[in-house]
Amino acid sequence: MTSLDKRVENFAHGKTVFSAFFAEDFIHIAYTQYSMGMKKSFDGWLAMQRDMRPITRVKAHNVAEDDIKSLAREIKSHLKNNLSNFGGICLVAPGPFDTIKRQDENYGKISRFAPSGWKNQNIIKLLKEALSSHTKGLDKRALFLLFNGPGAAAQGHYYATENRDEIDFQLNTPKLRGNYFHIIVDDLVHAALITRGKILHGKSTLNVGHHAVLPIGEDIPPKCPIHPQRPCLNRFVSMATLLERFHVERFEDITPLKIDQDIYYKIVHETAHYVAQMAANVSLTTTPRRIVLGGRIAKLDGFDGYFRKAFGALLRTSEAGILYPGYEDLKNLNTMIEKQIDVDCGVFGGLDLIVDKLNETGPSDNVIYLQFRSKRS
Repeated sequence: MTSLDKRVENFAHGKTVFSAFFAEDFIHIAYTQYSMGMKKSFDGWLAMQRDMRPITRVKAHNVAEDDIKSLAREIKSHLKNNLSNFGGICLVAPGPFDTIKRQDENYGKISRFAPSGWKNQNIIKLLKEALSSHTKGLDKRALFLLFNGPGAAAQGHYYATENRDEIDFQLNTPKLRGNYFHIIVDDLVHAALITRGKILHGKSTLNVGHHAVLPIGEDIPPKCPIHPQRPCLNRFVSMATLLERFHVERFEDITPLKIDQDIYYKIVHETAHYVAQMAANVSLTTTPRRIVLGGRIAKLDGFDGYFRKAFGALLRTSEAGILYPGYEDLKNLNTMIEKQIDVDCGVFGGLDLIVDKLNETGPSDNVIYLQFRSKRS
């Protein structure tokens, strides 16, 4: 008996995959050409990193239907209205989401707790409708992913900063070297956790902004509108709260050149201390190998230094110089705690996510094995 196995390629091979990150000011869009198994070698991974690039940054309306239409126009323009070359997209959108199960009919729906312009909207359905109008060739197998911003940013930072010794390219997965905790301090406080080499993907970001924190001195802010009985972190640290509490009109004015220096460093010191309280609690649970700080507030001059100092103080034991729970990475907070490298980590992380998903589903969902047998008499 002889046999011939022929592998039919993943439907997305050679097609363009996209990522769209919906921020308050712009929709950030990037793309790459997908090939089967890309990133399975270090050279392939570097090639993908070089090939990823923004198409454009489109002004955001912060209304789901309008922003999705703007995104669809950019995709059509890039593909010259020939959607047969469209392999899929990762939508990095405000959450929380109703479901993260792609088989669920409500997949793509933003929950009622999301920002007002997005709540209760199914953005995947909106995008499919916008792409299907007046175009040809949209493949029904095209992959549509939904992800939250901090998770995509953590993914982008992780793949962009880890050297090749951290990636097991035979298995196309990061080596299991510990957890990575990524904190975004911006409009609110968000976070993401990479564990066992994978993003912990929930219906929302890690809701660290609703961790209870201990007020510094007599610093008692207004009650959390969601949890009136809790001193939630967001009521101490969120952007709107900072502007209100310190009587600053715009975030751009929080600089030693525009406000009193004592007020500036009070803002930075207290904000870093409250975020460090939350990070210390999470670290006692997850023992992260690395903590990454991103977001506009975390970029304030001096924030990372104050954060390291407060984080270390909160975990220090009675035995001088020892931080509990005492694992190796805690011995050097200068290397353990770092800043997010790039504001585009989110949109590039979306590309990483969709490529990983296509590589993951390719052999089981999108690859057909045809077996031809002949029987000799």
